[in-house]
Amino acid sequence: MNKDDLGEARHSDVLVVGAGIVGSAIARTLALRGRSVRVLDPAPGEGASLGNAGLVVPSYAVPMSTPANLVSGIRSAWSPDAVVRLGTPMSRETLLWMAKFALACRPSRVRRDTSTLHALATRSLDLYRDMSDEGVDLQLRNCGWLWAHQSSKSFRKAEETSTTLTRAGASCVVVNQAEAIQLEPALTAAVAGGIWFPHEAVLDSARASRVLLHSALDNGAILHRAAVTSASVSIEDAQVVHTRDGSYSADHVVVAVGSASRAVSRLFGDTIPVEPGYGWSITLADGDNTIQHALMAVDSHVVISPIGDQVRITGGMQFGGRASTQPTLADTRRLRSDAESLVPALARLKETASWQGSRPMTSTGLPVVARSARNCRIIYATGHGPLGVTLAPVTAELVATMVL
Repeated sequence: MNKDDLGEARHSDVLVVGAGIVGSAIARTLALRGRSVRVLDPAPGEGASLGNAGLVVPSYAVPMSTPANLVSGIRSAWSPDAVVRLGTPMSRETLLWMAKFALACRPSRVRRDTSTLHALATRSLDLYRDMSDEGVDLQLRNCGWLWAHQSSKSFRKAEETSTTLTRAGASCVVVNQAEAIQLEPALTAAVAGGIWFPHEAVLDSARASRVLLHSALDNGAILHRAAVTSASVSIEDAQVVHTRDGSYSADHVVVAVGSASRAVSRLFGDTIPVEPGYGWSITLADGDNTIQHALMAVDSHVVISPIGDQVRITGGMQFGGRASTQPTLADTRRLRSDAESLVPALARLKETASWQGSRPMTSTGLPVVARSARNCRIIYATGHGPLGVTLAPVTAELVATMVL
């Protein structure tokens, strides 16, 4: 089947599968560059973009696949209090992914990939700021990010971490207890110190995803609320994607479906080894702006983000187990307890929402922005892990270059 069989009404230059923040950014960039674009997604913006921390943070560039994480993961993965834990059942695909993760934990690769991720993320933050200057109402907040250490033992590693990130290009400074509290007065007086990243930013990722999608539509893109059920791929003819609402053809297909990438890629004859890494969040109403900066409780790896008149608290990384749209009560209580131990004033804020979702994780920590090995007209943009919001604009720029 080719575009003549479907008719010009159902053909476009590019078909973007997925309308989270990455897919929406891609659709907008291609539409602005004069390509006809259709977007397929049964529930735009309802994936990982809905409940994450909303960080735009070049500093968060060290991939999860490090020797230290491998060792700590092996020691504590089955503990419910572990930063990274394992769930059941454990599929064959998950076990294979974990084996590849272990092989990727090499110091030389970590150094190289940290520099790569930092460069991509820095470019992406610049692109966000360019969009804001152009009038795209992203409500990007350049508030900086403080990694707060609550124990003296973990704080002793701050200088080493800062040096690693500085070598990769990050701008940061180690601050002592008094300096950390001066930066963020809401911190507990028991904080040991931290690392301050002055140039990081936050935004409401669900809102930003909608804004980017609407901008794409305003520039000619067309949204179809439909899920892909099958595909007819061809090296020479247009690519055809089938849904329950009909079929669509395009010269290029871009697949940006996050943690669903492994399943959707099979429809195109590929296997993209992206593993769901489950995380969860709670949102608190905060009309008084309790915190001024994005924070990370380093010891518990919990992130606290000031998003408008709310505070978003995020954490967790679980591999294996069954998908769920709601975290357990134990997980949300632990999340809130960890956040309140760093910022006691959060205890008085009312919880308004809880969420659980999955991040698309690669074994190396690097995203997949590449053509299909079987068909150069099919492009995958996925595997961003916890950096989906951060890397969305630069991913769109890379994909547009590949298409054009």
